[in-house]
Amino acid sequence: MNGREYVRKSTLIRTFVKELVNAGEPVTHSAVMAMLDRERPGHRTFPTEISRALLGAAPAGARRRDGQRVEADGVAYPSLASAGEAHGISKEAARKRINSPHFPTWKLLG
Repeated sequence: MNGREYVRKSTLIRTFVKELVNAGEPVTHSAVMAMLDRERPGHRTFPTEISRALLGAAPAGARRRDGQRVEADGVAYPSLASAGEAHGISKEAARKRINSPHFPTWKLLG
């Protein structure tokens, strides 16, 4: 191992992703594959290995998106899904109501 301590592949990926993020570079599979080729020539890496390692690399809450606020029949809801749930319909049906002229009391807020 060239006198270096063995480091798990997932740990290498996470470390490299943090370096990319700190440098303001985009995190792509090809960038991670190139890094792994430099660190471990000849080792086979599957895209799913990179994806699994990246699941733990994102900062807490980084992947979470807040829903769009919705007003339905005069009541404000934090998201489309919660408005649909309160009215017993799916999120897709709630979206259609917002876009439909037949439901003037359904609209997006801010």
